[in-house]
Amino acid sequence: MPSFSQVVECGAVLDIGKIIPDAGGGSVGLNSLGRTYNLSGNSVVAVSGSVGSVVIRGLSDGVDNYKVSFAGDGLYGDGEMISLLNINDGEEMSGTLFVGAEKSIKTFATVSYGRAQKAGTYSGYYTVMVDFENSGKRIAETCPVVITVQNESIEIVESRPLNFGLIAKDVSTGGVVRVSPSGGATVVSGNVDLLSSDVWAGEFTVKASPYTIVNLSFNSGVLNGSGSSMHLDNFVSDKGTSVDIPASGMANIKIGADLFVNDKQKTGSYNGTYEIIVNY
Repeated sequence: MPSFSQVVECGAVLDIGKIIPDAGGGSVGLNSLGRTYNLSGNSVVAVSGSVGSVVIRGLSDGVDNYKVSFAGDGLYGDGEMISLLNINDGEEMSGTLFVGAEKSIKTFATVSYGRAQKAGTYSGYYTVMVDFENSGKRIAETCPVVITVQNESIEIVESRPLNFGLIAKDVSTGGVVRVSPSGGATVVSGNVDLLSSDVWAGEFTVKASPYTIVNLSFNSGVLNGSGSSMHLDNFVSDKGTSVDIPASGMANIKIGADLFVNDKQKTGSYNGTYEIIVNY
């Protein structure tokens, strides 16, 4: 009869993969094919993981029936604990073994992480429990599991500023001028004339992890000059609100917006800033 230590053996390490977490928390899973996928939140899978394995050997002489169940624990690293859940979808497994025969079982799981999960490698264990019917024995073994959390930086670099060109307005009333992502200018409302062809969209390069998707959002801006400040809003990009990052890790975007010209706006040069927010 084999010793207890030979009855259940850990094989390959269960690796959930490498993820870029959602700042608000979420969960990811590894399926039986070794593919990591997002379950909740906006986790980004940077690298898929690999299934673990457990080897079971028969304990008694002759035929022995067995049942296998699993229990998860926490994964620990530099940040808050990551919960290990639903190993093999929470299903019990059963079968029959002859003495000396082996059964290899793939293991996979899901994990849940918290808000602002810190980067790093998180490791822990899951428990595999094997109940042998004929011998009446329960054998348990703890097997390793890991996940890597990668908080990738995103960089955005301006290559050309948004320019509304030269405009003229009625003495008393203002209006709204729009520059599109293609660079064309139009008067949306009011008594404003476009006097210059030197109009263009803002142009930027976003640098992020290859084959990921980043989200764009904007905060309104202000142009200051010789008169009252002018409001800048209703931003739009040529890529919409999400950008696919190609293999190069860089994507170019063009930004348009509306400029709100005040009543009795003074003549002069105006410049200012606006904010682009880019995240996974």
